[in-house]
Amino acid sequence: MAVTLDLKVDGAWTSAILQSAEAELSLPGFGLSCRIADLYERTPVLRH
Repeated sequence: MAVTLDLKVDGAWTSAILQSAEAELSLPGFGLSCRIADLYERTPVLRH
């Protein structure tokens, strides 16, 4: 399970790969803060 995160900060793009189910995804501009496992809750991905 992984999430690739591309963020634009001060006009420059950065990439990060969050690979742990317990990794924290934080997108304050959208009011989102959750664990990667929470994104996949109730999907087949979480069951693997």
